Amino acid sequence: QASDYPVNVSVHGLDEHSEHTWRFKMTYGTNELTADLLPGKPIQLLRGYDRVEMVKIRMDEAITDSRLLPNYPNPFNPATTIHYQLRENTHVRIEVFDAIGRRVQVLASEFQTSGVYKVNFDARHLSTGMYIVRFVAGGESHIQKITLIK
Repeated sequence: QASDYPVNVSVHGLDEHSEHTWRFKMTYGTNELTADLLPGKPIQLLRGYDRVEMVKIRMDEAITDSRLLPNYPNPFNPATTIHYQLRENTHVRIEVFDAIGRRVQVLASEFQTSGVYKVNFDARHLSTGMYIVRFVAGGESHIQKITLIK
């Protein structure tokens, strides 16, 4: 805990030739956040957490880019979980569109810190079909097809 946020976290002695780094697993309430330390790139904690755990990982396991990960389950009925990761602190927007391009739901639109995230998509009110998830983080944009089967 700190008296003022944000707090920058870095590890001395970590360089580009290091074989290992540290993964922070932080929880508050039912929310969980994961962030990896990379050489020369501190992570920023924006708030206090109920629990903070440090786990030593191999450098090749570290989050090095922002991207949309596969949702699970897919196909789904009536809900699925959208997973994504952020390398840097940035504004994130996640939207779901139907097959003809109409936006049906905004799942996230906020500033988030680096780490691994998940957001639930409940499609009870939608009909069977293919949907598109659009993930925009900073200057990057990714899309993914998901299928609702009722």
